[in-house]
Amino acid sequence: MKKYLLSVALLFTSIISYSQTFTGGGGAIPDYPNTTVFNLTVAGLNPANIDTVFGLETVCINLTHTYDGDIDIQLKSPSGILVDLSMGNGGNGQGYTNCCFNNNAGTNIVNAAAPFTGTFKPQGDLSLINNNQVGNGTWQLIFIDNGPQDVGNLISWTVTFGNNPAKPNLVFKSSNLPIVVITTNQGIPNDPKIKGRMGIIDNGPGVRNYLTDPFNAYNNKIAIETRGASSQNFPQKSYNFHTLMTNDSLNDTIMLGMPAEHSWILYAPYTDKSQMRNVFTYESSREMGHYASRNRFCEVMVNDQYKGIYVFQERIKRDKNRVDIAKLDSDDNAGDSLTGGYIFKADWTAGDPGGGWISQYNIWNGASKSDFLYHDPSNIDLTVQQKAYIKAWVDSFENAMVAPTFGDSLFGYRKWIKTNSFIDFMIINEISKNLDGYRASTFFHKDKLSNGGKLVAGPAWDYNLGYWNGNFCGADDPTGWVYNATSCNGKLFWFERLMQDTAFKNQFKCRWTWLRTKTLDLDYVNYKIDSMATLLNEAQVRNFVQWPLLGVYTWPNPSPIPTTYQGEVENLKTWMSDRFMWIDANLPGTCYSVGLNEQMAVNSYELNIYPNPTQGDFTIKYKLVKNAIIKIDIVNALGMNVKPISLGEQSSGEHSSDINELHGLPNGIYTIRLSMGGDVYFKKLVKSN
Repeated sequence: MKKYLLSVALLFTSIISYSQTFTGGGGAIPDYPNTTVFNLTVAGLNPANIDTVFGLETVCINLTHTYDGDIDIQLKSPSGILVDLSMGNGGNGQGYTNCCFNNNAGTNIVNAAAPFTGTFKPQGDLSLINNNQVGNGTWQLIFIDNGPQDVGNLISWTVTFGNNPAKPNLVFKSSNLPIVVITTNQGIPNDPKIKGRMGIIDNGPGVRNYLTDPFNAYNNKIAIETRGASSQNFPQKSYNFHTLMTNDSLNDTIMLGMPAEHSWILYAPYTDKSQMRNVFTYESSREMGHYASRNRFCEVMVNDQYKGIYVFQERIKRDKNRVDIAKLDSDDNAGDSLTGGYIFKADWTAGDPGGGWISQYNIWNGASKSDFLYHDPSNIDLTVQQKAYIKAWVDSFENAMVAPTFGDSLFGYRKWIKTNSFIDFMIINEISKNLDGYRASTFFHKDKLSNGGKLVAGPAWDYNLGYWNGNFCGADDPTGWVYNATSCNGKLFWFERLMQDTAFKNQFKCRWTWLRTKTLDLDYVNYKIDSMATLLNEAQVRNFVQWPLLGVYTWPNPSPIPTTYQGEVENLKTWMSDRFMWIDANLPGTCYSVGLNEQMAVNSYELNIYPNPTQGDFTIKYKLVKNAIIKIDIVNALGMNVKPISLGEQSSGEHSSDINELHGLPNGIYTIRLSMGGDVYFKKLVKSN
């Protein structure tokens, strides 16, 4: 009997909870752009290997900081596993006091308020560290400061091991979206870019992508950094990156069906809970006949940690497949070669590292002057003569705008700008009621005089705070104009001045009237939104487990805040309806003939598709008023282009084409998208056997 009781006692002793805690020291956390590493030596850990039975449980920190939102905090194990603890949380809060991170905590650090005290789920997954690797060795607590003017001090930190090790919060195995996997083995800073590797899994439309699949869309080196202005402080980071050859040289590469380039963006729609505001806007701008960043939704892993839904997209850049203007070289300092091409933007400050100049005129509704920043070529690539030229062109345009004769057809503003592009640019900004419209991330470009050479508004960029996603400057009110809003200081005066010209207002009215029957038809707008929501419906569940933001205020969300993803989608659609109807009723000007749109490179058309429904074959008939390059896309209910068809250039007149590309596709509703030059038209088609 005594032997039996001894055995039970030994068994009980082996299963009771016990823990081992190790403490590290601290020191200064210096200001941007520093990365600071604090080491902690773990020795004598028993058992030595950490896994799902015995492993890391909790990490605790004590630190002071004057602006918590500036800092990213990460933990790195002796085996090299990097886990995000808290990335840019807390805003202007100050410090982490007795703050612990444990996967079993009830509140995610994303949803907590600074100063942080208590136990929270980390943003990353501590269970990644419990991978049957040795726990003894040097552990690192890493701080990346992403903003200037604030510093801090780490007082102490601890790591605790026990037989209740961290378990996974989210298991990500596969997706209906492309999967992007990035490996750097270190934190990704704001600047400079660091080297890493990227692999992409994209098995094609309708084919599922598994994390265990081979990288088949890209598998090579990259140079990567975080990007953005205010978004630098969001917990979910956006990234700029270059694709590289194995020898580290730049590598122009076709990415996810987009034309070859080496400069790309992974945009994190953190504050846009619909995930689609930018994508919707860029697609609408392209349908209006302008270049806008091509993109693909994807899900992203960084250093083995799930990061949620991202938009893989093109960076604005001079390129024959992006902003198609002449290349400006360092020896193009005279004559026609000096006159283009340039890309620049109005933004917050000409003191930006990108360099730029300041307008000679005050901004609208403010005492300061507009800032213009060089974009492509950059400040370091432009010569003195080139900087002087583009500034002189903009100065001349602004001089014409303030003159009493600004509306003169020969000597006024039309001499300097491509008016049609300014109208479409304003339409995009007004339908979205974009908070940053006309004052930040507002791009312009100019080609050589021999190629037309006038100033063009665009490409469209950065609309995540539009469409009822901002709670200041009247952005949550579907009424009122952005171009002359008095509730926010700091807008280019150009657009308010243009709307004082009768001819411009009339042309604007005609363009709006025409677009409301095409790409801005509300039925079609709702179809696009629903298609994107259907495509994202699976991934959004994982995204909002990683970033538990539904129903939670996230700067600068207006109220009421929907508690479901579908609620976010419906709010977006409701905004579109309310905003469009207000513009319909309040847009000034008189459209004497919608046919004026022919002056804007818009083709009138007749489009018919039959039979509809079809079992697989159909005929498409259309009429061109001038020569155009014709493309047909067959788009499924998920918004995927499942069958692109190119018919080449066709002359004016009536045309018909027999299409048999629906064979082999499942039954359902498809959209037939007909592109004629810069114009796009749509018809729904039902396939039913």
